Amino acid sequence: MKGKSLLDTLSEDRERRIDKAESNGWEYCLCCGRQIKDTSEAVEIEMIDGGDTWTFQEENDLNDPGYMGAWWLGKTCFKKWVKSLEQ
Repeated sequence: MKGKSLLDTLSEDRERRIDKAESNGWEYCLCCGRQIKDTSEAVEIEMIDGGDTWTFQEENDLNDPGYMGAWWLGKTCFKKWVKSLEQ
């Protein structure tokens, strides 16, 4: 019997963290699923254009059919995400 891949394990861990956060009414990081205790230390991003574009603007048209919602990124995941975009 073959064991789980690291990606499968990480995905399951992330889903468990998100389920716990949602059941407790907490904000959570979109990338890792960890609870965000202080949203002033996190970044809220919005997905627009049907998911093709991320933005930090708060004046997006929520009625636009391409608006996909707002999500939190913890500060560590945000730094990793920005670094990956720079490569």
